[in-house]
Amino acid sequence: RAALLARSVDAQAACVRHAKVAGQDTPHFKTVLELFARLEPRLGRPWTTVAEAKAGMDEADLHDLDVRKALQFAVLNGYARRVHLFPVRRDGPAAEDDRHTERLAAALGVLPVA
Repeated sequence: RAALLARSVDAQAACVRHAKVAGQDTPHFKTVLELFARLEPRLGRPWTTVAEAKAGMDEADLHDLDVRKALQFAVLNGYARRVHLFPVRRDGPAAEDDRHTERLAAALGVLPVA
């Protein structure tokens, strides 16, 4: 989905305007695109947190970028989707609900099936 944003010059300009930190210079679109690319699912590592994506980036590049606003722009305009993942307790007594939760987690690719 980040590729769609990369193809539209107007969307790029709107994104960096929206994601600008107040009182700072306008961030480079390259920084925004790198952040979005790091959040894309990859083989063997389907989901990445925002903190993990930011960890590998240069702090100087992120200085002018409000990451929350950039992600908000991407989600609201269909360039990204928000994924909610919640921890699932795997120890304790097995119950019918636990089996349902494990099937659901396996279908979503969140936890390995034992």
